Amino acid sequence: MTLATKNHIENYLDRNLTEEEIEIMKLAYKNGYGVGCDKGIKQALKMDK
Repeated sequence: MTLATKNHIENYLDRNLTEEEIEIMKLAYKNGYGVGCDKGIKQALKMDK
């Protein structure tokens, strides 16, 4: 996961990612990014509002 991607996600969530979330994102991007992955990632990182 690039720094730009991390910053974009943190900006979208309006908070910093936790170390655990960063590890999950690194694994997700290492394993490839395909159709539908963005929906799953958004659900995994969903915030309680």
